[in-house]
Amino acid sequence: MKTLVELFDECQIENVIASLHYTPKKLVFVGYKHIMTEERKASIERFFKMRGINAKTEYVVVGRYD
Repeated sequence: MKTLVELFDECQIENVIASLHYTPKKLVFVGYKHIMTEERKASIERFFKMRGINAKTEYVVVGRYD
């Protein structure tokens, strides 16, 4: 299984570029809680669904100094 670990960025395009290139089976986004809002997560999920990318996504919240 191909897994891609991505830093969750405020700029949504930065969150999907590598996924479009590598087409992983699983995506793990790592980021701050105030940036990884439910709205942004849902937006990424919709984008992948529209593109036919069936990757399982996981979101990991980290603290500032973790």
